[in-house]
Amino acid sequence: LQMPPESVLAAGVGAVRRYFRDLQRSGASVSRKLKLVLVGCGLAGKTSTLRGLQHGAPRPTDVDARTVQLDIWTLVLRGSEGEEIVASAWDFGGQPEYAPAQQAYLVAGALYLLLVPAHKIGEENREENYEEVCGRWLDTLGMRAPGAAVQLVLTHADSGVTELAAERVAR
Repeated sequence: LQMPPESVLAAGVGAVRRYFRDLQRSGASVSRKLKLVLVGCGLAGKTSTLRGLQHGAPRPTDVDARTVQLDIWTLVLRGSEGEEIVASAWDFGGQPEYAPAQQAYLVAGALYLLLVPAHKIGEENREENYEEVCGRWLDTLGMRAPGAAVQLVLTHADSGVTELAAERVAR
């Protein structure tokens, strides 16, 4: 779906209909490009998840190889019928000190993967961990990219998370 510009929306329903009719007449094409942004706290598994998507199998990253500030990768995704989607994948370093420099790169129109480490939500101090694990990212995305598509991804599920903790993420 192509979003009409604000000026077209402000002109009313008739203008929106004309916009889509003109778009259809012009032979508009489907874009198969995507900005994919991986966010989450430090050591949440963002780089490992991205490497797994690239290689089609888990590829854990060493702690020493974690992202500093931002890494940008090209990721080619193939559908069941062979169609390709080219994603510009932005792997954000999750440490809070990087946050001010990352703000400008958080934009509407991207798909955000918010990685949530299971071992952090299952700990005794889970209420305190909320801000680090999810809260600051959801707040920031709400301000910088209102209405953005945010998909929660549970990581480190093999590290002994309890069923109760998994239920909390599902809520």
